[in-house]
Amino acid sequence: MPVLTSIGTVGAAGGSVYSLVYNTSLRRYSLATGVNCAIFGGLYGFVREEVRQNTALNPSVTSGLAGAMSGGLLNGLYRGGRPGALQGAIAFGAIACMGQILLDHAPTKLHFPDIQWSKWSPLKRITAEEHARMLDKQMSMVDAQIASIDGIIDQLDSSS
Repeated sequence: MPVLTSIGTVGAAGGSVYSLVYNTSLRRYSLATGVNCAIFGGLYGFVREEVRQNTALNPSVTSGLAGAMSGGLLNGLYRGGRPGALQGAIAFGAIACMGQILLDHAPTKLHFPDIQWSKWSPLKRITAEEHARMLDKQMSMVDAQIASIDGIIDQLDSSS
């Protein structure tokens, strides 16, 4: 259920952006794309897991098959008939297959090379000690401001 909620939320956000760009009804497009994305995501996830558990296919083939089945069914229902189902099956099958291929070949951990920081760079690496020193300095400034405000409050209390 959390996955469907997040897929629906992403769809609703996309619908909101679409409605703002094309100056259409915000509520209608947000709700419609959120519900459609949740339905498609739930159906795709269900079909993909069923195919994965019952066959020994490659993950990219499994994803492509699930995308084709889900996209064909839903596009056929929404746009009516075989032409819509065929277009949906081809489009969503290709998107799901390519997405799985990209996911399979993505690095597991992003590697950022050690950058030689220039003296002109606005960014600077700091050590844990420098960070602690900076935090102590900020805390002492906040303590000084609190003491100043306490002094002003005491003056106002004594004058009343």
